[in-house]
Amino acid sequence: MAKILSNLEIALQHHQSGNLQQAEAMYRQVLAQQPRNADALHLLGVLAHQVKQSEIAIEYISQAIQIDPRNPNFYNSLGEANRALGNLDRSIGSYKQAIQLQPRYVEAHCNLGIALQAQGETNAAIQSYRQALQIQPQIARIQNNLGVLLKQQGLLDASIDSYQKALQIQPDYLIALNNLGVALEAKGEIEQAIAIYNQAIELYPNSEDAYKNLGDALQSDHQIDRSIESYERAIALKTDFVEAHYNLGHLCRNLGKVDRAIDSYQKAGKVGEWNLQLVLPVLYDTPEQIMPWRTRFRQGLQTLTQQISLDDPEAIDRAIAGISSTTNFYLQYQGLDDTELQRQYGELVSSIVNAQFSRIGNHPKTSPPSSLLSISSDRTSLRKIRIGYLSSHFRDHTVAQLFSGWLRHCDKDEFEVVCYYTGKNQDEMTALFKQHSDAFYHISENLPNSFERLCQQVLADQLDALIFTDIGMSPHTDKIAALRLAPIQSVAWGHPITSGLPTIDYFLSSDRMEPDHAADHYTEQLVRLPGIGISYPHPVLPKTRKSRADFNLSDRSVVYLCCQSLYKYLPQYDYIFAEIATQVPTAKFVFLSSLNSSYITDKFQRRLERAFAAYGLSSQDYCAILPRLDRDDYLSLNLVADIFLDSIDWSGGNTTLEAIACNLPIVTLPGEFMRGRHAYAMLQMLEIADTIAASAADYISIATRLGLEPQWRQEIVEQIQVRSTQLYDDKTCIIALEDFFKTLIRRDIRS
Repeated sequence: MAKILSNLEIALQHHQSGNLQQAEAMYRQVLAQQPRNADALHLLGVLAHQVKQSEIAIEYISQAIQIDPRNPNFYNSLGEANRALGNLDRSIGSYKQAIQLQPRYVEAHCNLGIALQAQGETNAAIQSYRQALQIQPQIARIQNNLGVLLKQQGLLDASIDSYQKALQIQPDYLIALNNLGVALEAKGEIEQAIAIYNQAIELYPNSEDAYKNLGDALQSDHQIDRSIESYERAIALKTDFVEAHYNLGHLCRNLGKVDRAIDSYQKAGKVGEWNLQLVLPVLYDTPEQIMPWRTRFRQGLQTLTQQISLDDPEAIDRAIAGISSTTNFYLQYQGLDDTELQRQYGELVSSIVNAQFSRIGNHPKTSPPSSLLSISSDRTSLRKIRIGYLSSHFRDHTVAQLFSGWLRHCDKDEFEVVCYYTGKNQDEMTALFKQHSDAFYHISENLPNSFERLCQQVLADQLDALIFTDIGMSPHTDKIAALRLAPIQSVAWGHPITSGLPTIDYFLSSDRMEPDHAADHYTEQLVRLPGIGISYPHPVLPKTRKSRADFNLSDRSVVYLCCQSLYKYLPQYDYIFAEIATQVPTAKFVFLSSLNSSYITDKFQRRLERAFAAYGLSSQDYCAILPRLDRDDYLSLNLVADIFLDSIDWSGGNTTLEAIACNLPIVTLPGEFMRGRHAYAMLQMLEIADTIAASAADYISIATRLGLEPQWRQEIVEQIQVRSTQLYDDKTCIIALEDFFKTLIRRDIRS
């Protein structure tokens, strides 16, 4: 017996030293002399598991258990072998048996947590990890794993605490460093995340993951050049780093560097296919570039529609990732009819989202009534109509400013309002929406599982109708809108174009903004609310105002304010500025820089240079591109300007309302589609038609006359001053909106 024990000890020493062949030979020698040696059978099974022969391992360990059914180590090892084969239920049962035999068996608690985590049983896994840590707190790996699960549940503070504890135990734990950075970034603590990634890189200069994560954080922090450098470093370390190529593609796309974005998406392989097929420039150099890019988009959409298999889970996952990373936002800035392309895009998105999440969005649609019947005015036995509003822009943003009036003036005797905000930041405008909501949910899209959580909340609230304020501006919102979460779903004109989604029933628009035959431009049923369709408060003008000198503008100049996002300016209209300049020598056209990209600003500036050079002029003498301004400075700029030049084919909405509040004459040319007719509708409300152009030549003529005839310009200013009250806080649209829903939801809603 002493010789057998000695051989087992020697075999174990070989095993622990990594001399697996010698260990196996000696285990077999032991078993040759004592076939029922449970320890030798167990250790031979452990060795087999180490060399990835887990089925053989299970045979040996099971024999050991038959001989000695009270040894917890055997059950733990059996659980490991089964887990390696994907037999999670058996694995979990073995770990539980080990714990039953030895309740303070830390390793079994840890392994049970890992198996439960792999099975998706998050709560049970968390409980197992916490039990392990209660017994032995100094386990860095389990603190890290616990952090991962807490983050999945949206418990960012608790997750960060776990990662920090893991790093207190093991300061150079690379995985925990990266995970901590990701959690801090999700919480919005970007600077701290950047510091953590830099710490990881200092410890591990060849960590491609740390460089990729640093690139993500720097991109969020608008440190664009450093972000690109970090992605490039990650790719240099790992040339086939799909996620780094993919994220670099997104960054280049947003910068307007579309050729480089395409290259990155191609290198991302199948993961980048969605974006590769549908990427579009932010800005065009010439009008001739538009149609080839449009054709490319159309062909890409057809390719995706034909290739994506809704029976292939991996293909659906990739498509969901594509939908979650981008919209077709820039398609609408080509000045053309997008209705059919929007319908095709919307149907494709809806089919993919529903293939993945059909278990969530299965609310039956309410059919429109065959005849319009009003709800009884006797509300004593009726509950209120429950209306939901959903947006990623319930903050200081154009969308929130446009539609806050729908909530501020809501008839609370008739309606209950529930708001769902998916954006990251909160401010005074967020507080305003909270104030005017009966319930307000802030489920930020950057939090784990936010999509499922939000959808489940909407369904739980049993809305009568759900209004999306701005489909097309946020991938997260688009994905939610592709599901049926309420019996009636509508979209407002925060992004003024049809959603194309079969799950959206009504487009809530403005009667004055819509042209004849406007219904042809929508896949939804068009609802034309009176006036401009919104109840917009008179903007609060700054108490302390800046002068022209503060903007480096001369008092002698005729200042034309051209304040739209640069992608709204199509190249075929650049000549208009030069034409005006030839007739108004003191003209100064003031633009605002691109929000995210100096590359876009520079590209637009070169376009102006070419347009003015064609007339023998220097754009530098007539054009100024100012940096982005805060709200008070922007309104001050309006107050020192002389004339507001509306962008053609995509009119200013919020900007026009603010310009009118500053008594600026508006020059506009109404387009074919609603998105090109905002300023036109507002001037109609003010009964000021003299500055509404009938053609591009007429636009130039009006703008020139306003520049050369100060007296006429002053007459327009005085008309605006007298009549602007007709435009702001107009409640007729609110009454019409509420009547629409009361009529539509005509069924008995008795409590």
